[in-house]
Amino acid sequence: MRFDVDEFRTAYKAWKAATERYDDHIEKLIAGSATMDAEMLAIIDDLKIKHAAFMDAGKPMVR
Repeated sequence: MRFDVDEFRTAYKAWKAATERYDDHIEKLIAGSATMDAEMLAIIDDLKIKHAAFMDAGKPMVR
């Protein structure tokens, strides 16, 4: 398996963007301007997918 820097960077940026969406929604929950709804569940699902892709992209680096 060969390490692809571009794939790794793309996966990292996608995971980082998903994390920011999650953080924004959590801040809204704390402030009381959002609820734990289908949007939040979709954000969590997206975060899981993006994190898995990021971890897969980094596997060739870890031995």
